[in-house]
Amino acid sequence: MPRTQLEQPRATPVAPPASTLRSARPGVVSRDAANVADILLRLPPTERRNAFKHHLTARERAVVMTEVERATGSLYGL
Repeated sequence: MPRTQLEQPRATPVAPPASTLRSARPGVVSRDAANVADILLRLPPTERRNAFKHHLTARERAVVMTEVERATGSLYGL
């Protein structure tokens, strides 16, 4: 009687590949902060600076800066 070899079940990946993790920014994405970051990044530098300093609270600035880092890859992107 010939023996048949059983196929090993394919494992589903538990974590994303390392290449994806290297470029990913951890945390929850805030759509509102991402929209504000996008708007700020499109403004000329003087208007951007004025809006960032005078129209955002300290708490909002921190969240927007997280989204700027996520979008540009650097805290200095803004």
